Amino acid sequence: MNRPSSRHLSHDYEAYKGLSLRELFWIVITGTPLTSLLFVIAGSLINFPLAAGCVGFVVGFVLSITVFPKRFARIKAGKPHGYLMKQVLLLCAHIGLRQSPYIQHQGPWQKSKIVGETHV
Repeated sequence: MNRPSSRHLSHDYEAYKGLSLRELFWIVITGTPLTSLLFVIAGSLINFPLAAGCVGFVVGFVLSITVFPKRFARIKAGKPHGYLMKQVLLLCAHIGLRQSPYIQHQGPWQKSKIVGETHV
């Protein structure tokens, strides 16, 4: 009898060119507003920021579902699962947008002798 395995519970399956749906979601969520913002900045130079922002939103969405995933898939190719997300988290921690998920302690560690082992 085959019982279900829990090893796939935290694994995101590939949806498009090696990218998971979560990664595609974040590419669209970040790519569309950034492209729209670039169009607003360019539109303010020609005194039409709102019109350029609307065009930028449409163009940004199209780019986010066609061009940007190909670039991220090229970066992720041959890397282990979760590599791209780990690099993004470390970049955000380096910039200061979030706290690093890894141990940041510097200095001596407090050792507890409650366990009973002498080497603890």
